[in-house]
Amino acid sequence: GGPRPPDRFPLPGASRPLVCADHTSVQEVRSPGYILPSPGFGKATEAAAAEAAAAALLGPADDVDWRASVRVPPSSPPRASSSSIEVERKFEFSGDADELRSRCLTLGGRLQGQITFTDTYWDTDDCLLTTKDIWLRTRDGEWELKLPIGDPTDRTGASGGERSVFREIEGEAAVAAALEASDFIPALENKATAEISASQPGDSSSAGLLENHLRSSVGMSPFASFATDRTRFELDGCAIDADLASFGHSVVEVELIVSKASEVPAAEDAIDQVAARLGLKPLTPGTGGKLETYLRRFCPNVVQKLVEAGVLPNV
Repeated sequence: GGPRPPDRFPLPGASRPLVCADHTSVQEVRSPGYILPSPGFGKATEAAAAEAAAAALLGPADDVDWRASVRVPPSSPPRASSSSIEVERKFEFSGDADELRSRCLTLGGRLQGQITFTDTYWDTDDCLLTTKDIWLRTRDGEWELKLPIGDPTDRTGASGGERSVFREIEGEAAVAAALEASDFIPALENKATAEISASQPGDSSSAGLLENHLRSSVGMSPFASFATDRTRFELDGCAIDADLASFGHSVVEVELIVSKASEVPAAEDAIDQVAARLGLKPLTPGTGGKLETYLRRFCPNVVQKLVEAGVLPNV
């Protein structure tokens, strides 16, 4: 991977790298996470019904307002998870975290908190999901699924799990239902499905049910894992994340969550305006976000398959 680049966002509690390339075993190492409590920051819970998750594959609801992408701390009251459309762009920032914080606060924004988390991505050896620009991961053990929006044969927006617009499904039950509805995995047995649906965050009774099913039914396993130190700000309704990955890559993400595809253009305009106010610059060609950069450094066989499928550009 070459020498470690300088940390443009030197956040506290830096994580050690979790290097996993081309479906080798995942090294379970992470630094302690930390959160500054504030309304709406943290991890969403997973009480979604299976039929709602399956229906989410067909299109978004029409009666929910779009909002800043915000998650609830684990200690907060449970909130039903649902699928949503995440509109996100990644940027470079020439300064450090203190400079970004100062600029954001001067413009009327606020610091929401800091956290460390670990993402682990799953797929088969032949990249069943990722070659379709579908990304299955756990974030600190909680399942999430990212699905491309629009025509699945249109590769203009594909970028190795880093599309600017995608549908996100959260929670073990919702993710399992979405994978089953798309015929990517066989249906779980009724007992297992019921246990997953009834489980709550922190409940270990169903721990590993989906993981075991993925391994045994279709041969899925982790192919990439890394930790991220994140500082989150909010400005003009947008969430602004200054991320430093455990392998040395830094990036600024600006995002909004919307409920309807018709709201995506307005969200993209809002993101561009916030980025311009903060002095953020689009990533240069050949420079990706955390996931693409990780894959190019540590998973050459995966990258080759994604380039052949048109999901990643050949750079």
